[in-house]
Amino acid sequence: MEFKEECETEDEAQPVIISDSEVFRQKYKWIFLFLLCLSQLGMLYNSQAIPTLQVPFEKELGIDEITYSRILMADAFPNLIFPIIGGYLTDYFGGSASFILTSVVIVLGQSISTFAAYDHSLGIFILGKIVLGIGASTAVVARAKLIKLWYENHEMGRVVSSIVLIDTGAIIIADLAYPILYEHAHTLGFPFLIGVVICLFSLIFAICLILFLHNKFVSIRNTEGHMEEANKQISIKDVRAFPKLFWMAIFTMSWTMISFILVKMYQSKFLQVDFSFSTSQASIFLAASQAITAFTTPFAGILMDKYGKLTLFTIYGNILIQLGTLLNIIIPRCDTCLWPVLPVLCQSVGVGMLFLSFYSSLIRIIDQKQLGLALSILPVLMSLHFIFFPGLAGYIAKITIDDHGYNMVFLLSLFVGVSGLLVAIRMHVLDRNREMKLQPPKVANLVMQAVELQNSPTIVESSSEV
Repeated sequence: MEFKEECETEDEAQPVIISDSEVFRQKYKWIFLFLLCLSQLGMLYNSQAIPTLQVPFEKELGIDEITYSRILMADAFPNLIFPIIGGYLTDYFGGSASFILTSVVIVLGQSISTFAAYDHSLGIFILGKIVLGIGASTAVVARAKLIKLWYENHEMGRVVSSIVLIDTGAIIIADLAYPILYEHAHTLGFPFLIGVVICLFSLIFAICLILFLHNKFVSIRNTEGHMEEANKQISIKDVRAFPKLFWMAIFTMSWTMISFILVKMYQSKFLQVDFSFSTSQASIFLAASQAITAFTTPFAGILMDKYGKLTLFTIYGNILIQLGTLLNIIIPRCDTCLWPVLPVLCQSVGVGMLFLSFYSSLIRIIDQKQLGLALSILPVLMSLHFIFFPGLAGYIAKITIDDHGYNMVFLLSLFVGVSGLLVAIRMHVLDRNREMKLQPPKVANLVMQAVELQNSPTIVESSSEV
């Protein structure tokens, strides 16, 4: 397929060959994205089950705040090592095989948790959470590798925002469905059983995605001489070569997300205790928060693709999350009033911006061949935080809830989030002054060209060489 570039004169027009793989990509890239989002519904739908059902969990299993926090920590210990292994294997074998395998593991983990919920077995339930967490963390890595192959940098804002839109839609449904299904069936097991069914549908979408689109796309690329999807030379030691900008982005994301999660894990009970909402009413609030994220993130993605200032998006997202936490502390307490809407609004918009900027940043910073290993570092760091912070938050909640509600937990969250904000500001300064990888493409290109010309010992006459 050929077309002519726009030139100043007709004589300057040059035919440009579009490869078959690019034709295939342009034709199916949005269908691919749609199936990719559907294949992740099961994982996201079940990710918020425990916070949504905190009160029924504590009642039926006879557990306190500390034990509840330990359930939330169930993902932490295996994620200290399995994400690195999963990221390494994803780079080694490629994203397609890893994507299907992790979808199967997610179904297995949710099935184990469902059996345990019916049996009221806390130990088996935690085992199911561990299996589900292993599958979910590796699935995110495999998904990122697929995205890197299919989309250009200038498309990442729309791609990531679309994924956030569908993912938050699944969480909205879960925030509403889990409490409603529990109140309808009066058993913990039934809501989790519905989760298994959704995971099975997601597995079917994942298989269709890989077999009918991705494998054909990779096959066309291979015939054109592109590097294979798998990276047989990947090594754990490659981590040492990752740039400083990468580590700053990882630290900012992990600490900001921990600050958000510390609020989210107690949000439902906070609404019930301090504002006298019922379980189902609190779930509506949680669903509304996800709806706000789903609604605002696509607009943020369009703006990010247009202006490209990823570091500023990171800073603004963090500020909104910390503002929401502060509002949770200072808003007046009242019965079933609308004051909690303000912090929910701030944090919902902020977390969408944070996800957009983080994943778009990593895709720009790290090569596709090492992306799996790079992305696996975030869940490891998150797990290290989860070993410490939820337990600390549970202990603080237990000894202070009678006198201060959850304010002391929110202060802990604020301290963690502000630490992430300071690193985000430092990352912005570093990238703006030196790296220029996360700035608008036109600005970055001009700066890099100026640096190359300044360092060049001779004047290059050929514009193509410049």
